[in-house]
Amino acid sequence: MNTLLVVEDEKLIRQGIVAMIRRSSVPVEEILECRNGEEALEILRKQRVDVMFTDIRMPKMDGLTLVNKMEELSQKPVVIVLSGYDEFSYAVEMMKHGVRDYILKPIKRETIEQLLENLERELSETRETEEEEERCFLNQLRYLMMNAEMAEEKEWMDMESRIRRHIGNDSFRILLTSKANGERFSKCSGILLEGVEGGVLYLLPEPEAERIMKEKDERFCLGVGKEHRSVMEIPEAYQEALLAREMAFIQKNPVEEYQKKCFEEKPELAQFQEKFILQVPTDRADTVLRKMRNWYFEAAHQRVSPY
Repeated sequence: MNTLLVVEDEKLIRQGIVAMIRRSSVPVEEILECRNGEEALEILRKQRVDVMFTDIRMPKMDGLTLVNKMEELSQKPVVIVLSGYDEFSYAVEMMKHGVRDYILKPIKRETIEQLLENLERELSETRETEEEEERCFLNQLRYLMMNAEMAEEKEWMDMESRIRRHIGNDSFRILLTSKANGERFSKCSGILLEGVEGGVLYLLPEPEAERIMKEKDERFCLGVGKEHRSVMEIPEAYQEALLAREMAFIQKNPVEEYQKKCFEEKPELAQFQEKFILQVPTDRADTVLRKMRNWYFEAAHQRVSPY
């Protein structure tokens, strides 16, 4: 279990619950504490929480209001209510709003232990399901992006909510770089696709993309597409990033941003290809092209210099 939040206004009770959780056989990476629903809601908006234990009667915002407010969140924790005998009717009402279970006070260590074991098992199964769904989503996105002529508008519309969950509702860009360089961006928000044209593709919110573009490094061979807003434009953004990366490689630029006019006025890529083809004897073309692909692969993975 990654993160557990305890919401309880009485300090001694809150600390007692935290102590029982720490002594349980279920490992919890991070245990957070707060005094009321208002503080809890602020935490839930900032980070993902797996499980939340909450009291019912608290100042500023009680447990029932907190659970109702949580409906606005995209990621909700599993909720366990801490209930006194005189609050049981409230606990039952909260169960109607998605609360998983309740614990009657005074709280026993054995009850916490059993509950955490059950929750850990459920969370593990949920994680496996989510990971499989994410793999399917990324494979579908890759297919639609690289086979734009075969994709229908409905397929993109079906994918939009999941894409927006990763990149938000603002504009975005696609960045394409080699796998070795891509590791630098591992903490970026957005979508990562490996094995795209021998490298890594990033679909990032505009502010994140702008930040990375400013971090120029001679080791980079980074192609950046234009700013886009509609998910229907993802295939176009991908082609832009692909062309920009090719130009960055040829011109020895650490970062190349796609601009249609500039690419039309600078036929370096076409000239490079034409010159290369003219220099290759017909009877040796296959051998030379195979060596060229091997050299490009080595350069892309930083095993040899591309320059």
